[in-house]
Amino acid sequence: MRFQEIAAEVGLHRLKHLADVAAGPSGSLLGNLSNRPDGVPVLSPQDLGDGPYGVRESELRRLPWADCQKLGRFTLQEDDLVLVRQGSIGRLALVTARQSGWLYGSSCLRVRPKKELISPAFLAYYLSHPPVRKSLLERALPGTVPSLNTQVLNDFPIAVPSLSRQIKIVETMTALEDSIAAQHAVVERLETLRPAVLDELMRAQNDAHSNS
Repeated sequence: MRFQEIAAEVGLHRLKHLADVAAGPSGSLLGNLSNRPDGVPVLSPQDLGDGPYGVRESELRRLPWADCQKLGRFTLQEDDLVLVRQGSIGRLALVTARQSGWLYGSSCLRVRPKKELISPAFLAYYLSHPPVRKSLLERALPGTVPSLNTQVLNDFPIAVPSLSRQIKIVETMTALEDSIAAQHAVVERLETLRPAVLDELMRAQNDAHSNS
C-alpha cells in the first residue's frame, strides 16, 4: 500500500488545526548576527539537519542580548519544530530543552504543536519522512529558490493516528535511530583502526621475515 493511501486511511488534518505556525523575524532585525561566543543563538537553515533532531551547533551565529529584547515572540520553546522556509525545504529540527530560549531566523518557520492533539516528536518524524518531504516540496511556491510560507504550511495535510499510536511510533523510530547511531559509531571506530591494523600486520610480516 502506498504511503498516501495509508495516510488517507489514518485520517488527514490540516496542520493549522494541529499546531501554530509562525514565520521568522525580518532580516533587518538580525543585522548584528555574528559568530561571537556570547549572545543568543539563532537557528538558520545551515544549522538544521536531515533528521528530526538534526541541529548542528558548530557554526551557530548569535545575536547580542540587547537586540533580543524586541524578538520575544520569536523565542523557541522545547518541542517546537523549526523548518527551513527557503532553499533546502524539508530540513527541520525538534527543539530540545537545551535549545529552549534560542531564536529562529528569517529563513525558517516555527511550528508549535498542540500536544493534546499531536506528539511533537511524531510530527517531526512525519515531516522528515521522504514521501512527506516530497509532497511538501511539490507545494512550495515557485521561483528561482523554492520557498514555503505560513499559508502553505498551515494547509499541509498531516496523517494523525491516535496519541497512543503516535507514542508507539516515536518509541520505535527512536530505538531505530539509536541503533543506527550505534552502528555508525562502530563503523567510525573501525575506520579509525584500519590504518593501525594494516601497520601492525605489515610489522608482523617483517618480523616473520627477519626470524626466518
